[in-house]
Amino acid sequence: MSESTFRRLGALIGQIPAAGSDAAESLDEITGPWAEAVGSEIASHTSIALEGSELFVLADTPVWGHLLTQQKHSILKHLKITSPGINRISVKVRPQSPDRVPLPVNRPPRPLDSSSSRALAQSACSVKTTGLRNVLLRISRHGES
Repeated sequence: MSESTFRRLGALIGQIPAAGSDAAESLDEITGPWAEAVGSEIASHTSIALEGSELFVLADTPVWGHLLTQQKHSILKHLKITSPGINRISVKVRPQSPDRVPLPVNRPPRPLDSSSSRALAQSACSVKTTGLRNVLLRISRHGES
């Protein structure tokens, strides 16, 4: 039988830290110039990853993403001077996490004062659209007794 094409797992695992440490060193080398190019405030609202000659930027919110997109050319110009290996910047916005979505407030509505309630009921009488008339009448019933 011919020589096996399979490799021992230990040999493969031994190669992983070397590749990972190179990427970490590359990222460490670009973090300082990135913060210098965009400023500390913008840098604190972004995460970066370097893949080859492309810098991937992940912005916290659409506002930061838009700002970075507008400034992308001047940032790239600055980075080409300080880190010549970067030829492209891609900006993406971090997906909003479910815990940041505002939840609806479950509280009972406060009753309307009696004059507002009467005004809504009177207005409902002059409205020709049936749906709107019904809504105004329903709201007017939430007045204080």
